[in-house]
Amino acid sequence: MTALFAITVASTFTMSAHAQKLNQVLNEDEASLKSYFEKEKLNPIEGVYKNFNGSYYRLGIKKMGDVYCAIILESYDKTKWKPGTVKAIFETTAVEGVFAMRWLMGDRSTKETVAQLENDAILKFKMATGEFGEVVQTQFIKLYPKAN
Repeated sequence: MTALFAITVASTFTMSAHAQKLNQVLNEDEASLKSYFEKEKLNPIEGVYKNFNGSYYRLGIKKMGDVYCAIILESYDKTKWKPGTVKAIFETTAVEGVFAMRWLMGDRSTKETVAQLENDAILKFKMATGEFGEVVQTQFIKLYPKAN
């Protein structure tokens, strides 16, 4: 599992049918997502998360069709990111807890990589960012609902 996560790729998976969800602004906020989480049978990736490194985000991840959408609840830059915007899409893979991910960058381009959910509570991924393509590891911790 560790070797799989260590690979930072411009991955070969195709999510073009789902890419249209990126950058959409949905009528979702933390209260509506928590209500959904309390009523539905959830995949472990679903929940409210926040990160501790890099640009600050508070995201809600919810199943929409056959993918999971990361919806912005709060962000470091309120002029660039409106609450309700779909920031990322996660697609399940053949490996439990590993997802093909498409992430919307600040310039509205997209990056594809692999994300891993550890202990049903820590979501990690690596991605090349910036003009020099330095690889940055990002971690989000699940705040709600409580992990099993």
